[in-house]
Amino acid sequence: MNKFALPALTLLCLSLGVVSPNAVSQTLPQTSPQLLQIACETLKTTDFAGLPEAPTRVMEATLLDAAGDVPAACLVRGYVAPQVGFEMKLPAANWNGKLLEIGSGGFAGSTQVPEDRQICDDAVRRGYACIRSDQGHTTGPGEHGLSTLDALWAYDNLQAELDYAYRSLHVVLLAERAIAQRYYAAAPTHSYFLGCSNGGRQALIAAERFPWDFDGILAMEPALDLSGAFTSFLYDLRALTDADGKALFTPADLESMHNAAIAACDADDGLRDGIIGNPPACRFDPAQLACGAGQQGGCLTPVQVEAAHKVYAGPMTAQGRQIARGHPMPGAEQGVFGFAVTRPVAARAVVDFFRYLAFLPDAGPGWKAADFDFDADYQREGVMAALYSATNPDLRPFQEAGGKLLLVQGWSDSGTPFPLRTIDYYETVERVMGGAEQTRRFARLFMVPGRDHCGGGAGASTADYLGSLEAWVEQGRAPDLIKASHVEPITSAADFMREPADPARVKFTRPLYPYPLWAKYKGGGDPQDYRSFEPSAPRK
Repeated sequence: MNKFALPALTLLCLSLGVVSPNAVSQTLPQTSPQLLQIACETLKTTDFAGLPEAPTRVMEATLLDAAGDVPAACLVRGYVAPQVGFEMKLPAANWNGKLLEIGSGGFAGSTQVPEDRQICDDAVRRGYACIRSDQGHTTGPGEHGLSTLDALWAYDNLQAELDYAYRSLHVVLLAERAIAQRYYAAAPTHSYFLGCSNGGRQALIAAERFPWDFDGILAMEPALDLSGAFTSFLYDLRALTDADGKALFTPADLESMHNAAIAACDADDGLRDGIIGNPPACRFDPAQLACGAGQQGGCLTPVQVEAAHKVYAGPMTAQGRQIARGHPMPGAEQGVFGFAVTRPVAARAVVDFFRYLAFLPDAGPGWKAADFDFDADYQREGVMAALYSATNPDLRPFQEAGGKLLLVQGWSDSGTPFPLRTIDYYETVERVMGGAEQTRRFARLFMVPGRDHCGGGAGASTADYLGSLEAWVEQGRAPDLIKASHVEPITSAADFMREPADPARVKFTRPLYPYPLWAKYKGGGDPQDYRSFEPSAPRK
């Protein structure tokens, strides 16, 4: 028996005669709070330094009392050498035998992001042991629950960049397995990964580079081409600011353009509901808002129309050659980046990426957005882009290992390389894997009309995505339809990941079908009920 096999609680109980060796599996649910506390704290003195690939040190282990509907759990904080910090919760009773790792958004750098904690708490409610990491560096929580989007930590720090790019997600799982096995005296039955944005990029990295780590992977709005995404953001930033760096669009301008796009294409799915059901078929042109002769206010100037055309088209060289795939879709005018990239927090993140993460060697703190040459500098991103990229479509090892991949992408998302980039990746996977039918056996993409970045928006973005993935992995029930809800008010990030307990918060429901199908109103029935919709083939 290896040194990680028996939990501290079991050893203590056996030595005190509290339980017999045959009762090990029932130890946690039946033991007193005092013994649970001792068992949890004993993890601090357990030597995990010899864990292959992931030498680990537990710095803190404390038993947390139940709080509301979150059950009692052992909270463990530590790090994997040299510098990948993590926080883990292990339910003190009724562990379901499963592990869940949560990916980090933005530039990561913290285990204290409230939204990530809420998702982990929801996992603990379900019986999971849940872990999340700082991806190898420290910043702190910031706007919208993401990291501060500060990238100074990466300046001339290749180890931190390697951890952020891909290593952390693998070694943290190894630590989670060892700690859980030590605590519960049982090997986990299944491992899952869940992430959105940069966490979605991590999810695809897991499928591509560590195909044996996870049984099920949920990748939402994945920033799969990180360098390409920030090249797009920088292109938008330059297009949407004047020579003095002032934003060309006010929030009112963007609202007008958004409303015009919705008005032009809302009925495409057979129902006027404020949501564009099939954005690729939308023929909205911002020029229709151009100011007429003598008109002032409530319209777009020629400079604004030109800028909007550039953003909708995506980054190009001066000769009109596309240099990064993807762009915001009609209906995404008020998102996180895209047309909103001129917000200070977004603009700072874009500049920081090119100062400290985009190139080798780093450009450094003196670099400015105006320094980028769109005819040449994108070619300098290749070395670092290779570290971050999650665009390898050859998922044969993952499929052969029995893994299942669930991709979720909002049509109104502007905080990743954009919806068409995710579709391009999935269609490339189909070609490599032998066609759509072969791919659907282990990987499916669900496009969500009106869903913003990682949830929210006008559409039905809330669904039990993890439950659908579990049913696929553990029962062989592939998701042919996912019921999604529009929930108001949102009280927790976990609201985007489960059916709300209060039906009164559900304003309407919609069906989500595997790509390329999309939901179209049948023409009769309750328009707020998902059963009044049917799958339709795409129209582009």
